[in-house]
Amino acid sequence: MYKIEVAKLPCAIEQIVDIFAQLIGLAIVYWLFTVIGELLIGEDFSADVLLSMVVLPAILVLKQSSEILQPYFVKVSVKGDKLSVTQGILTVFEDSLTLDNVENVETVTTLFGRFLDYSTIRIYAFGSWVVVPNVKNPKEIKKQLEDIIESKKTEKVT
Repeated sequence: MYKIEVAKLPCAIEQIVDIFAQLIGLAIVYWLFTVIGELLIGEDFSADVLLSMVVLPAILVLKQSSEILQPYFVKVSVKGDKLSVTQGILTVFEDSLTLDNVENVETVTTLFGRFLDYSTIRIYAFGSWVVVPNVKNPKEIKKQLEDIIESKKTEKVT
């Protein structure tokens, strides 16, 4: 059995940057529409309705703030031909997949992930899949998983 290491701090920083970018985007949209409203309507323009339309998206963005801590609560291990992923803060999800019937292994890499060498690996099997978030050294891990998958396929043939 071996554990797959997950990038923690870089992923948390990426989530913080993403949340701030979304909030700044909402502020820019609010400001832009306020300027347009004042130009078109003049002094009678009231930004109250506009503000109320921006508050809900801001709350939804701030709701994502729990994802900052998410990487600190992920455990990934491979034991024989079984991959197990446990993640969650308040609600804990445990997902497992036997690697002997895997169809595809894909990696999803963010901009930060390209520079700091981490990716999310998605493993698809017949009728199920497992997502392994924020894996350090993803090319190496993907190759190790594909080697296990290939060895299981050759065992089935013989």
